[in-house]
Amino acid sequence: EIERRKRRETRRANRKKNREEAIAEAHKARKRGDRRPVVLVVDDSSTIIGSIKKTLEERQYRVVVAANGRDAWSALQDLKPDIVVSDIEMPLMDGLTLLRMIRLDIDLANLPVILMSANAAAMVEAGKQDGVSGLLAKPFDDRDLIGQIRFLLQEA
Repeated sequence: EIERRKRRETRRANRKKNREEAIAEAHKARKRGDRRPVVLVVDDSSTIIGSIKKTLEERQYRVVVAANGRDAWSALQDLKPDIVVSDIEMPLMDGLTLLRMIRLDIDLANLPVILMSANAAAMVEAGKQDGVSGLLAKPFDDRDLIGQIRFLLQEA
């Protein structure tokens, strides 16, 4: 049990360090005039995060990742991304709560948020939420993700 707890804490610390480095790099890039959109990807599945990150980086997006809504909210205090792509069902803070917090924050209220889930009931509930910009049912095609992001960012 103690070893498992240590591994969990190490993973959490590594994710935080990686997120902080990605945020710092995004700030530096913006200062250099790099106008590539920054996408905050939020999911508790490292497989999903890895897949989305790879897809977005291949298309020249900057990506910052968070493993849950609480970590995403923390990241949003340090960096305003151009768009958020978030899972709905996550530990510590779910995607619907994150969406509500974003919409209540004067600096983030207009930030596009795409919610995704494999759970049909969660998708229905998300569709009823004020302020959801887009929905993706897992598994989804990369083209659907990119299409929604481009539409919401008004990219050609």
